Amino acid sequence: MLDVNQSHALLQRIESLSPEKQALLLKKLAASAQSAAVAAEQPIARQPDRRQAPLSHSQQLLWLVEQREGPSPKYNMPCAYRLVGALDVSAMARTFQAIARRHDSLRTYFSEQNGEPVQCIDPTHVLDVEVIDLSDLTSADQEARVQSLVQANVDWKFDVSRLPLMRIVLIRTRTDEHFLLMNLHHIIYDGWSKGLLLQEMAVLYPAFRDGQPEPCERLPELPIQYGDYAAWQREGRSQEIDRQLQYWKDRLRGSLALLELPADRARPAAPTGNGAGMLMHIPLFLTKKIDALGRSEGASTYMAVLAAFKALLCRLSGRSDIVIGSPVDNRSRRELQHVIGYFLNTSVLRTQVDRGGSFRDLLRAVKQTCLEAYQNQDVALGQVIDALNPPRSLSHTPLFQVMFVFQNAGSANFAMPGIEIERADAVNNTSKYDLYLSFQDTDDGLKGWWTYNTDLFDPDTIKYFSQCLLNLLLDCVANPDKAVGRLSLTEADTARPDFSAPMPFRSMAALFLEQANANPDAVALIDADRGVSYRELASRAAAFAEHLRAQGVQRGDAVAIVLPRSVAQVAAMVSVLLIGAAYVPIDPELPAHRITQQIEDAGPKLVVSSEAVDRELLAGLNAPVLLAEQVVVSSNVALPEPPAITPDDLLYILYTSGSTGKPKGVRGTLGATYNRLAWMWRDFPYRTGDVCALKTTINFVDAVAELWSPLLAGVPSVTVPAADGKDVYRLVRLLARHRVTHFIAVPSLLRSMTEAYPELHESLPSLRSLVSSGEALTVDLFQKLQEALPETTVINIYGSTEVAADATAKWVQTVSSADRSVPVGQPIAGLRTYVFDSMLELSPTGVIGELYIGGAGVNGGYHGHAALTAERFLPDPLAASSGARMFKTGDLARMRRDGDLDLLGRSDHQVKIRGIRIELPEVRTALLKDPDIVDAYVVRKHDAELGDWLGAYLVVHPDREVNLSDIVARLRDTLPDYMVPTAFQLLDKLPLNANSKIDAQALPELLRTTAGSDVPYETPNTDTERLIAQIWQAKLKLEQVGRQSNFFDLGGHSLIATKIVAEVRQQLEIDITARDLFATMTVEAFARRIDQMRSQLVTEYELSEY
Repeated sequence: MLDVNQSHALLQRIESLSPEKQALLLKKLAASAQSAAVAAEQPIARQPDRRQAPLSHSQQLLWLVEQREGPSPKYNMPCAYRLVGALDVSAMARTFQAIARRHDSLRTYFSEQNGEPVQCIDPTHVLDVEVIDLSDLTSADQEARVQSLVQANVDWKFDVSRLPLMRIVLIRTRTDEHFLLMNLHHIIYDGWSKGLLLQEMAVLYPAFRDGQPEPCERLPELPIQYGDYAAWQREGRSQEIDRQLQYWKDRLRGSLALLELPADRARPAAPTGNGAGMLMHIPLFLTKKIDALGRSEGASTYMAVLAAFKALLCRLSGRSDIVIGSPVDNRSRRELQHVIGYFLNTSVLRTQVDRGGSFRDLLRAVKQTCLEAYQNQDVALGQVIDALNPPRSLSHTPLFQVMFVFQNAGSANFAMPGIEIERADAVNNTSKYDLYLSFQDTDDGLKGWWTYNTDLFDPDTIKYFSQCLLNLLLDCVANPDKAVGRLSLTEADTARPDFSAPMPFRSMAALFLEQANANPDAVALIDADRGVSYRELASRAAAFAEHLRAQGVQRGDAVAIVLPRSVAQVAAMVSVLLIGAAYVPIDPELPAHRITQQIEDAGPKLVVSSEAVDRELLAGLNAPVLLAEQVVVSSNVALPEPPAITPDDLLYILYTSGSTGKPKGVRGTLGATYNRLAWMWRDFPYRTGDVCALKTTINFVDAVAELWSPLLAGVPSVTVPAADGKDVYRLVRLLARHRVTHFIAVPSLLRSMTEAYPELHESLPSLRSLVSSGEALTVDLFQKLQEALPETTVINIYGSTEVAADATAKWVQTVSSADRSVPVGQPIAGLRTYVFDSMLELSPTGVIGELYIGGAGVNGGYHGHAALTAERFLPDPLAASSGARMFKTGDLARMRRDGDLDLLGRSDHQVKIRGIRIELPEVRTALLKDPDIVDAYVVRKHDAELGDWLGAYLVVHPDREVNLSDIVARLRDTLPDYMVPTAFQLLDKLPLNANSKIDAQALPELLRTTAGSDVPYETPNTDTERLIAQIWQAKLKLEQVGRQSNFFDLGGHSLIATKIVAEVRQQLEIDITARDLFATMTVEAFARRIDQMRSQLVTEYELSEY
C-alpha cells in the first residue's frame, strides 16, 4: 500500500501527463480492473445436454419480434465478396461445413416447449453450400444475374423455427472468378461473430485445399458453446445484475417521448421494414480533428461523433432529451472471445442536450453517459424494457428510435493465399429503426452509412441530414466552446428571408362609403331572404353613429357590440368604423359571467345590445347601454365623412382564451386588417355574381374578414342564423338557396358537411372557393373535399387573432395520403414568417422550431396587459425598420424545401377545439374554483368520430359526495360550452415527476366518464328509444345510454349532433334536423319527437289518398 507521500507523488506524475496519456492510462487501468474481475469470476459451465438450451435475453427480444412480425429480412446480416484466383470450391464448402460443426449456434433453430421458447441444436446438420455456375453467360448477362442473386440473398427470409439460419452461395463466373454470398440471421450471429467466421475461414480454407490433417486443430479451443452462455445467463440474476438493472431504471426514469424528426410522411400504424441506404464520408483531415478534440477531453472518437450526432438530433427534433441506442459487444469474459453467437447488447444512451451550453460540455456529458453504460452493459436490452415496461406501439420501437454504431477497421476483412478478395455491395437496407447511422474507421477517414425508414424519409432529407452533420462537425472542431444551439448546420443558417411588400393602406371607412355612394341599390346583405341594399345599411349605420356620438363616442374609444347575427349587428359595427372607434364583438350566447368579464376589461364607452339579451345582465354592466331597437332610421340621415385615421388606429378589441383564467383582448389595428383584406382581393379576386356567407360568431377572428372582405368589395353576404349554423343540413340548404360562391369554415365543420353530403357539389354547384381556417386541415379531409367538391378551390389559411386572423395561405391542389399534413403555405403580402429555435436562431429547412410572425399583419398587443404584450410581441431581429415587432405564436413548425410551412402542434398549453382557441390553464383555473375540486388537469383528446374534445382528471374532496353533473353545471356558468370538458376521470392524486410537476405521461388513459354518468340508468322502452340509444352510444363512444341521458352531458356538441342526425335520417328515412335534437336533448324526448314526425307523415300520406 502506498503511503501519503508516495500517493501525492503518483498523483503529481499523473497530472503531468498529457490528456492523451491520461486517457490511455485510465483505459489500461479500466481494462486491468475488468480483467481482474473476470479472472475472479467462476467459469461458465458446459451444459450436459447440448441439444437444447434456453434463449439468451438478447435472443428472446429478437424472437418476440419474429413472432409478432413474421419472417422478414429485417434482421439478416448479409455480405458478398468477389474472389479472383484459382478457387477450390470443394475446399471452400468443407470450410463452411467445418465452421458450422464447430459452432453450435450455426446449427440452431428455435421452437416452443411448454409455452417457452428454446434453442434446438441439431448435432447432425450438414450445411449446404449452394454453387451456381454462370460461366456460360455473356458478361452483361452475368453482371445482371449476379446483381439479382446478391439482392435475393439480401432479401432472403429465414424462418427461425427451422434450419438453416445460415446461407452460403458460391457463384462461378469464370474459372478464376467467383462471388461468395453469405447471410446469417442476427439471432445466431453478430458483428464480432462475422470477424470470427472470416478469420476461421482464412485458416481452414488453405488447410482443406492442401489436404492437411485435422484443420480445425489450428483454431483456438472453444471452452463453451453459445447455449452454455445462454443457460449461465438465465441461471439467476446476481447482485451485480440487480445493481446494473437498477442503474438503467434510474437512468431512464420518466417518460421517454418519441423522437420525432423532420419526416416527409406520417408514421404508418405498423412498421413495414421498408428502408434504403445512403453513404456518408467524413474526410481524414476532419476525422483527425475530431479525434484530437475527443482526446483533449479524455474521450474517444466514437464519443465525439456521438456527441455531434446528438447535437444534430436535438436541433432537428427540437427536443433536449435525446435517447438513442448503441450496440456493445458484451464479450467481457475470456471464454466468449472465440464463440460465434448473438452476444451483442444495446445500450440506451440518454443525454440532456443544453442548447445554450458549449459543445465541449456536451462532449463531457456524452463521455460520462458512455462510461456509465459500459459499466452496466451486462443487462440485456430486453431486461431493461421489461423492467421499465414503457408504453408499446406497433408504429415504433420502445425507448429509442435511432441507432448509432461505430466499427473498428478491419473487422470485415480477411485474406486467403492465392485469392484476391474485394467486397461487393450487399447491404441490408430494411429498416429496424427510423434512422440507423453506422461509421467505420478507414484509412481515408470515417465511412458512414445511413439506413433509413422510407415510410418516413425521402433520400433528399437524409442527404440534408448528412450535410448538416458534416457542417456541425466542422464547426464544433473549430469552435468547441460555441453553444450547441449556434453550431452551423447549413451554409444558409443566417440567410435573411425574402418577403413581399405590404399592401398600400386605405381607409376601410372610406371604402364602405365609396360602395354606398357608387352602388347604393346594390345588395350588401341577404337577411332572412330579404336583400338589404348599401343605401339601407349605410342609413342604419349612420343612425347608429348619431347615437354613438350623442353618447360621447369618438375616435379611439371602444364600443361593445352584444348582438346576435343580424342586419343590426352589421350596421352597429359599420357605425363604429365610421366614427373611427373600435368595436368589441361579444356573442350574447356566452355565459353572463364571461360577457361581464370582457366588458369590464375592455372598458367601452358604450354597449350596443338588444331587448333579446338578458336585461338583468345589461343592467349590471358598468357602461351605458344602447338598445338596437332604440335606433330609428331616418330617411334624410346624412352619411358622415370618413374619419381621419392611421394604420395604427384600432378596428376591434377581440377576446380570446387566456392562460391566467381570464380572456385577453387583442387590439386589432386597421392597418393589419386592411393588409389582409387587400391581399385576398388581389390574389383571390371576387367576380360578378359572387355571394359570401356570414356564419362565424362575431367574437371569433374569422368573422372579421368574413364580414369586411365582401362588404368593402361590393359583394353581398348571406347572414346565417345561429340555429342554421349549428345544423349542417339547414346550413347547406341555405348556402344552396342563395348560390353562395365563397365560404369560410373550420375543418371540423367541413368534415361534417362532407359526411352528410358525400356529393356536396350537387347541392352546392355555385361554390367555387372554400377557405379552411382555424384548425389543421388533415390530409384525409382534404381528399374528401376533393371528392365532394372537385371544382372548388380549397385555400388552407393559418393565423391567429394577434396577426389579423391570417398570416399564411396555400391554394391546395393535391396531397398524398402518405403526407404528414396539409401545408399552411407561405406568408401573405407584407408578412414575414420565421421558424426560430429556443435561442432565436433561424431553424434550417426541415428543422422544427417555433413559428414567429412579423410584418404588416401584426396587431397592437393585448388590451391592458403590457407585460403579456412584451412577452409575446417581441422586437423583430430581421425587420428592415427599427421598432418592428413579431408575434411569438407558440406553434411548432418547420419549413419545407419548397418554402411552405408545416404546423406540428403547440409548444405551450394552447389548443383549438372546433376552430376555437382555448388555453388549457384557463379551464383548469375554472375547475379549481369549484368547491368540490382539490386539483385538476385538463387535456385535449382526439377521436375519429368525436373530433377534438376536452377531458379533465379531477381530484375531489374525499369527504364529500361529488356529482359530476353539478360540477359541469357550475362550470357552464363561467365558461362557454366549447371550453367545458366532456369527459372526466377521478383520481386519488395527480402523478408528479421528479421536479414535482404534473407528469402527463404517467396519467392513466382517460375513461369517458361524462356528466351524464351521474344520471341513474333507465332502460329505453320503445323501439325508437332503443335505436336512438344505440346511435348515441356509437357516436359518443359510450358503453350505455339511458332514456333520460342528456346529449350535452354525455359530451355531445353540434358536430356530433350532425352525425347522429345523419344516421337517424338514413335508418328511419325522416327529415329530422340537429335543431330537433337540441330542442329535446334526452333519448326519451328525441325519440318522442321522431315518433310524432313519423306519425304526422303517415297521416299526411293517408289524407293524400283522398
